[in-house]
Amino acid sequence: MSLRRWILPLVIVSLLSGEGYSQPAELGTRLDQLVRFEADNNRFMGSVLVVRDDRVLFSKSYGYANIASRTPNAASTRYPIASLTKQFTAAAALLLETEGKLKLDASIRTYWPDAPAMWNKVTLFHLLSHTSGIPDITDSTEASTWARAGTAKDVLAYFSDKPLLFEPGSQFRYSNVGYILISFLIERISGETYADFLRKRIFTPLGMNDTGVDSTPITVARHATGYESRAGELGSASPMNMAVLPGAGDLYSTTEDMRLWFQGLFGGRVLPPESLRKLTTPVKEPWALGLAVLTADVGTQKNRTIVTHDGNVYGFSSGFAYFPEDRVMVIVLANVEGNAPAKLKEQLAEVTFGGTVVLPPEKTAVAVSDADLQRLAGLYEIDAGTIAIIEFSKGKLSARIANEPPLELFAQSASSFFARTIDRNFQFEADGAGAISGLVIESDGDTIQAKRLRDRAEVKLPMEMLRRYVGIYQIRPGLDVTISLQGDQLMAQVTGQSREVLYCESVDHFYLKTANVQLEFAAATEGLAPNVRIQQAGRNTLAVRR
Repeated sequence: MSLRRWILPLVIVSLLSGEGYSQPAELGTRLDQLVRFEADNNRFMGSVLVVRDDRVLFSKSYGYANIASRTPNAASTRYPIASLTKQFTAAAALLLETEGKLKLDASIRTYWPDAPAMWNKVTLFHLLSHTSGIPDITDSTEASTWARAGTAKDVLAYFSDKPLLFEPGSQFRYSNVGYILISFLIERISGETYADFLRKRIFTPLGMNDTGVDSTPITVARHATGYESRAGELGSASPMNMAVLPGAGDLYSTTEDMRLWFQGLFGGRVLPPESLRKLTTPVKEPWALGLAVLTADVGTQKNRTIVTHDGNVYGFSSGFAYFPEDRVMVIVLANVEGNAPAKLKEQLAEVTFGGTVVLPPEKTAVAVSDADLQRLAGLYEIDAGTIAIIEFSKGKLSARIANEPPLELFAQSASSFFARTIDRNFQFEADGAGAISGLVIESDGDTIQAKRLRDRAEVKLPMEMLRRYVGIYQIRPGLDVTISLQGDQLMAQVTGQSREVLYCESVDHFYLKTANVQLEFAAATEGLAPNVRIQQAGRNTLAVRR
């Protein structure tokens, strides 16, 4: 889960109307346009709900709960909500505190005597506020294995002998493992399963009949199927093993049930005022307990309190924003993995509060000479494994990052460009001599720096020379790089990865454009190259012909 900056790098213009809010008739049309832009570009399928003062301002679903069966998404579709689960886990712990069954400042070994001794200083409050120092699942080499199989006990056992990252309470570091541990402690203290506790104490009292603990394989009716966007097309996502995420990301819900949750939580039906204050008070800003709480200008409104969180799990994503002073809530649940809900919640709120968001297709482009465009073409290194390719052809500039489909770029100036199908901006930088030296990419709120690589020659070798490189080269048992010919183009494919075009710089020397990778073939013996040396990120790997 990543918390995006609230103020978007979009063109925002104040629109005064109705005490700082857009009017309902115009609002619905514009909100639909914002969501439709993401949906039409295969970055979003799901359900959206915007509410103010218990009145629905906008509710609509997009795409399919299951593409194969053509089952449309609806307000009643149940989506995994990923890390939005954490606020329910935090609320459950606070409920037990109000009953005197636990103390947030007590060591977790008070309630689990067999916990690792190194966790002695870790309290429940540290777990809830991501300040425990316990590493995250992503810090483990077993993360990909747990995604397919395993249990929460496997996760806790793995980390039980791993050192803390810092003294508990001294720093912030997001940890799903901390919330998995909280769910385990809730069960020990309450004597009930995590699922039963939430159902009895929160879901049933609030009428949240479409919310519960998810399972793998899916057994819940009206449950969406998860997808991911690959090169602009939607494909089925790998199923996530929910058994490893209790308390951290294993709940499913609907937009309507999430509405009932926020109405109940901030209406005093879940926690007493003191416990609600604990839940929503930042510990290490902006992070409170299972939530982020910050202050920002939204639309025409200044210094609004925002309670928010995003979530991502294989095939699904989610985001919400609640504005307690205005009683406005924005809920976005999706069955496409990615950051569309995190982006949409901000855009939808911006417009709801009277602001204007300018979508990429609505921006105005200016003319730039071919000479100015040609000087920008080249390879730009984002990191050791990722290259942005800027190409000029037939009077147009395009950008391709790694294996993404190319984007046509439109000029705002001779050095500033934007794409129309995605919210992505490109700012080219020059050195003191005026030569293009780098590129800054702004994409959905994230800023990426890229360094221009030296221009390389592209040499055409005759077919008889290319054939001597063709073959299978072993990096290690089970991992090969296959060199093949596709027409007159040499290709490389590492086991389990996609095929990449090899560009020839000189005899025996080739490189990739999609990553900063070079291949140097050994001089041929008996007509065939005996090995190839692969250079990437400062490492040299030898692969021997099989």
